[in-house]
Amino acid sequence: MKKILALILALVMVFALVACGTTPAPAPTEEPKTEEPAATEAPATEATEPPAEEVETKVAMITDYGDITDQSFNQTTWEAVVSFATANNVEYKYYKPDT
Repeated sequence: MKKILALILALVMVFALVACGTTPAPAPTEEPKTEEPAATEAPATEATEPPAEEVETKVAMITDYGDITDQSFNQTTWEAVVSFATANNVEYKYYKPDT
């Protein structure tokens, strides 16, 4: 009886995994062009936007009760912050809440 129950449970799990699978998206269909521009027309020019102003970026990390040297999540995150900030020349700092 246990073997039959285990087999049924295994089949249910397999069917659940198959049901959660993704299906491929249908191929996009091309819409037929109705009209081509005449050879004498000038190509449309795109409006150029003025260059965006430089935005000063800073990175901050707020720790939990641990510290950035706790050899856990806080330390790993802090090391990633430092690595990103130095590679991108960004100012960085961390904050630890008062406990």
